Amino acid sequence: MAAALKDVDVVLLCGGRGTRLGALTDDIPKPLLPVGDAPFLLHRLLELKREGCSRILLSVHYLADQFRRFAAEHAAVLPKVDVVEEPSALGTGGALRFAARQVRSPLFMGMNGDSWFTQPLAPVLSDHHRTPRAATLVGIRADRVEGNTRAKGLLSIGPAGDLRGFVTGDASGEQWINGGMYVLTAEQVRGWRDGAYDFEREVMSLIPAGEAIVFRSQATLLDIGTPDCYARAVAEVPTRSPRA
Repeated sequence: MAAALKDVDVVLLCGGRGTRLGALTDDIPKPLLPVGDAPFLLHRLLELKREGCSRILLSVHYLADQFRRFAAEHAAVLPKVDVVEEPSALGTGGALRFAARQVRSPLFMGMNGDSWFTQPLAPVLSDHHRTPRAATLVGIRADRVEGNTRAKGLLSIGPAGDLRGFVTGDASGEQWINGGMYVLTAEQVRGWRDGAYDFEREVMSLIPAGEAIVFRSQATLLDIGTPDCYARAVAEVPTRSPRA
């Protein structure tokens, strides 16, 4: 039976230092920077609640106590939120593996906690159920992205939509890049190797060949990791975000 969003845990990756934002993140983690009258992360979590998500794990490291205070302060308006503190900065792959130990659903969705992605989750999950694969990775057109996500490499996609890996190059136009949203099998991810590493660099050793499919999204993505993109988020995200 296909899983509904309410039955699928979501892991939000929030462990990065946010060095490209300079002094803005000296005393506050990037996902908790103010956007309008609320932290960016509150806008993101309220959107996930509106979509039907019922349990969210925040994978954190830098200034982890601030995430605990945030979750406690906003508990009344949020879905169930658990904070998972990485022992050290683990990168995207290591963080997903570490958080998967606390995932309760057979499948879970992983995504970056510092991006405003307009792709709804339900179509991605439905597409995953239509394909007998271990993982789904959301690809997004390069010309629909603002921020450092473009630097993560182009997706190499086979004729059947299967992920063949990442290739270097300047992302532009209708080339596809990693949108930072995944449907993953919890048991498989728990078997990934321990340690710190990026998902993008290790994906073909983490997921067997032919076992990852690319969902090609026409949505937009705003990565708040640069001062210009953060300023745009301050201007735009509050107008799109649901209220509690």
